[in-house]
Amino acid sequence: MLVTVLAATTGLMAALLLGADPGPPVTAGVGLHQLIGYNLPVISAILALRVPVVVFRRDR
Repeated sequence: MLVTVLAATTGLMAALLLGADPGPPVTAGVGLHQLIGYNLPVISAILALRVPVVVFRRDR
């Protein structure tokens, strides 16, 4: 249950960061908040995909 909550929280944080101001510039077109916001959905997806693997694993 904890991994599911963490996945949902990181997804929400990504949406909030992408909707906020870009923050300090990292490159000419990308700000720090955007960079973190684009990487958090990947982390959220990885965490979310770990849940069914644990649930449906056969070696219990």
